[in-house]
Amino acid sequence: MASGGWDLESQKTEIRDLLNTPLVKGDKWYLLATSWFKQWKKYVGYESWNAFNVDEIEEHPGLIDNSPILEDDTGKLQERLVDELDYQLVPLDAWNKLVSCYGILNDQVIIIFSFNYS
Repeated sequence: MASGGWDLESQKTEIRDLLNTPLVKGDKWYLLATSWFKQWKKYVGYESWNAFNVDEIEEHPGLIDNSPILEDDTGKLQERLVDELDYQLVPLDAWNKLVSCYGILNDQVIIIFSFNYS
């Protein structure tokens, strides 16, 4: 079982389902550094090719760390980031589940993206 009693298979399934949530005007989604998200995906066997590595134990991703997408001196979001290359957008429910299971670095700013397009 993973941290917080949420087993890896459940994590994979629930987050995959939540990532398929359609974007709706006014919704708030959260930015998650792709580097952390990729490690989490390996850890839970998210991708089909990870099924071939069943006997290998992947490293726990640790606390959610968005520092790769933040400026060092200000802690603000870096400019010119690319979706899925630098960050992953996750809906509120996915963010809450991941934070409850893994936590987030104490002094890190939570980055919220609000969709207000017409």
